[in-house]
Amino acid sequence: MFIFEEDIMAWDKKYVLVISWWGTKGLYACGILKAMEELGLRDQIEAIYGVSAGALTGAYWASGWKAEDILERFLTSELFSFKNIALPPKMSLLRSSVVEDLLKQDIKPSFEELSVPLYVGTTDIWKAEFRLFSKWELLRPVLASMAIPGIFPAVEYDGSMLVDGGVLCNFPLEYAKRDYPEQEVIGIYLGQFKKDQPVRNLMDTLLLSYAVSMQAYLLKDLDQVDYLFKRELNVGVLDSDEEKIRDIFDQGYEDGLQKFWTLAK
Repeated sequence: MFIFEEDIMAWDKKYVLVISWWGTKGLYACGILKAMEELGLRDQIEAIYGVSAGALTGAYWASGWKAEDILERFLTSELFSFKNIALPPKMSLLRSSVVEDLLKQDIKPSFEELSVPLYVGTTDIWKAEFRLFSKWELLRPVLASMAIPGIFPAVEYDGSMLVDGGVLCNFPLEYAKRDYPEQEVIGIYLGQFKKDQPVRNLMDTLLLSYAVSMQAYLLKDLDQVDYLFKRELNVGVLDSDEEKIRDIFDQGYEDGLQKFWTLAK
């Protein structure tokens, strides 16, 4: 579908964007962001709340990246490549250094430099608390938010030992509604669980166990989202298959165009 200048809409509302976790499936969210860019909705986002892949996507978008550029960056980055295996795997299966070096180049140094307020969800495993970061340094909270336990190492920051926010809160809708009670919420739920998935190795065991543990929390919140994107996607959490990734990006783009056209009517 082609978008022409006369198709760009004049929006009269502001929205809060909430994006859940699920690794590579975050590229589906990027497809939705592309639709928002083309329809003139990007400037109507009052704030972004993200956990894990949602935090990473939000950090790139709020740093000024376009959705398609985020896609291409991911495809060339080898973030989830087995080249990044930690040897020996003392703290995690994968090293975070490749991700850290990439983010240092790509995202803004601080939350205050972003184009829209961003709230990054993490889990403090010392205090068993969910922590949202929205001020000062951006890099370490984002690294922590995507630190799936056992896959990427925990991040020590601001008096806490932090891992993926999804451990305690995979879809921070309640915080978005608390902080922006007057705004409607656009929610991108990437955690659709697929039963009977193969368990072939340690990584599969860790990721599937993690996914199972958070289903109850996610499902109870979804009916509170004003505009919800939720779709089963044929891609693994750390999948690097380019064809699959481009397919889910295109699916997100088409879903975004369809829903936002309806929203504007």
